[in-house]
Amino acid sequence: MFAILSWSQESGLLPGNIGSLKGFLALFTGTALYLIVGKKI
Repeated sequence: MFAILSWSQESGLLPGNIGSLKGFLALFTGTALYLIVGKKI
């Protein structure tokens, strides 16, 4: 998730100055995706 957020930051979808918030976003979105998709597999 961190790589996807880094890519979206470089492409301009996310602001360039989010700092450590990107790590927390990666943790939150990764956990949410695991709970939604990962447990069903």
